[in-house]
Amino acid sequence: DRSIHKRANVLQEREQKERELFWKMNVLLIAALVTSLLLTLGLCFIINRLLLDRLATVSENTRRLAMDKPLLEMLRGDDEVAQLDKTFRTMAQTLANAREKDQLILDNSSDIIAAIDENYCFQKVSKACELVWQIEEEHLLNSHISEILGSDSQVETLNMLDRARESNTVAKFENTTVAADGTEIPSLWSVKWTEEESLFIAVIHDSRNRKEAETKRQEL
Repeated sequence: DRSIHKRANVLQEREQKERELFWKMNVLLIAALVTSLLLTLGLCFIINRLLLDRLATVSENTRRLAMDKPLLEMLRGDDEVAQLDKTFRTMAQTLANAREKDQLILDNSSDIIAAIDENYCFQKVSKACELVWQIEEEHLLNSHISEILGSDSQVETLNMLDRARESNTVAKFENTTVAADGTEIPSLWSVKWTEEESLFIAVIHDSRNRKEAETKRQEL
């Protein structure tokens, strides 16, 4: 009987130990799962935060490009966002090169090239205005085109601009512009309305040489 009782006690102790070991293993397993979940969530948060920060850099660069400001530092790495940043910078450089070429054309053209808004005010004008009208570019910006038009040309010029906008075609016409010293300059205008930018793009040619040549031919 004692032997049987002793064996029963041993079995009970073993069962108790196994039960304790089972619960400890469950606790450790649950703890490992919770730790793994927390680590996964933390890693996801960090990755998401880094991704959002990198995307925010690309977004900020688009805003800076639109405002003609320097771009932020290039993103490092070979991930998709870094590749997007590189592609964006290539595009930005291409646009900058195109703007430089356009500016060279504006600065070296003998004709006056101007952008005029829907209120008939200069928004951009090439440096040829200084040679033809003897007026600095900065002085013309945001000023009404009537400042450089002869009194007999103002109404007709505005009418021709309106026609160019309504017909969406290139309007060509002649009028008289006035330089800073009061010199009247016969001018040939070519004007096109751009709906996307809400601007008239005008090329204004100084016709004095042509007029003088025509007068000489008539005299002969």
